[in-house]
Amino acid sequence: MIKKLHPPLLFFLFILSLSSCKLILGIKTEKYLEDVEIVKNAKKFHVPGPEFYKIDTVSYMRAARKTYNRSPQLAKHVMQPLQMRIFNRTGLSTMSLVNCDVGGIFKLDWNHFNSFDTFPPDMKNFGKPDTTFNLKVELEKIVPIHNLEAKIDTDADVVIIIYWTRLTTRYSKDLIKLMNNYKAKFKDESLKIVFVNTDNLFVN
Repeated sequence: MIKKLHPPLLFFLFILSLSSCKLILGIKTEKYLEDVEIVKNAKKFHVPGPEFYKIDTVSYMRAARKTYNRSPQLAKHVMQPLQMRIFNRTGLSTMSLVNCDVGGIFKLDWNHFNSFDTFPPDMKNFGKPDTTFNLKVELEKIVPIHNLEAKIDTDADVVIIIYWTRLTTRYSKDLIKLMNNYKAKFKDESLKIVFVNTDNLFVN
């Protein structure tokens, strides 16, 4: 959780309720995506392959409901379309960010505190991470699309999981670009980034 909440969230939610503003902001209508569509959008958004991942909606929603019973506020966070979760080598959460925790409207500023100018990410401007998240549990909700037997290699000092959607096209592209640049900048460091599509969570 960030120590200070920067975005004008109520205004953001208001403009998202207006179809014309959704168009300006690059917000698309909710749509169930088949695997082929997820892969197509992943490539379009420059998600690195060769394997692509999607969320297991059943296990994720089950976990979200349990989270709601403990903390309705945290449950709202875990149901945001854009999320970043960072873990250390032992699998413990060191940072979690969602779209409503970062500054900006027309361009979300995930690097507001220059956290991604260093390796590992600088977390001094963030509060204590929520221990609800741990890497082992997180991986249980992630499904590889091409090879169902594929295992995500998490043998790294820092593991970052990015939840992205076609729903938030412009914002997803910006976040993916930031992470791709971060990976390139620290290519010699022990870093693993996993991009997971979550569009099907938001289909009624």
